[in-house]
Amino acid sequence: MRLAKRQAVLLAVCFALQAMLPATLATAAPDSCTGVWVVVDPGDSGGEPVAVCATAHQSGTAALESAGFVIGRSDSMLCQINAQPADCVVKSTAYWSYWHADPTDTGYADWAYSSKGPDSYQPAPGAAEGWRFGDGTAPPRLKPPSLASPAPSTPTSSDPVPQPPVTPQPTADAGSPLGLIAGGAILAGIVIALVIWRARR
Repeated sequence: MRLAKRQAVLLAVCFALQAMLPATLATAAPDSCTGVWVVVDPGDSGGEPVAVCATAHQSGTAALESAGFVIGRSDSMLCQINAQPADCVVKSTAYWSYWHADPTDTGYADWAYSSKGPDSYQPAPGAAEGWRFGDGTAPPRLKPPSLASPAPSTPTSSDPVPQPPVTPQPTADAGSPLGLIAGGAILAGIVIALVIWRARR
């Protein structure tokens, strides 16, 4: 009988700790990009705009494909992104317009219509690439998460040498994941000790 009670208590403790771990160890979605952001806005054709980080950006087309979008072409011109529109035909009133936005101290500047095609334009690290389906008069409706993480520049003799950031060490605060896990482990130890003590009486 005592063995059955002991096993029941230990199982209860294990289930309690298992329920705590997913909530305390969950990680936040990334909000920065070490390459370039790619924003694709379907416009009036339906659907919401999305921003995806592209790690390869030798050209606008390479960034678009690196972000996971599938393109279609008609006579070497980009006419589809992820099979939108259904007909791969470039029209003056309905096509994928191409835009750029430069990073600022607080986010991104306004979208600017590209003066080059995506095959010949090379985005700079940290910049944002934008696509919107429509007549070309309206920019994408979404700005990327701020800020992007551009590649570091080489300091000149007049520039101050950047210092490495100080990374705070995690502490076992009561409200932190480490604190909750440590508290759970202590609680489990106390319960196990009580079970062993009662079994010896």
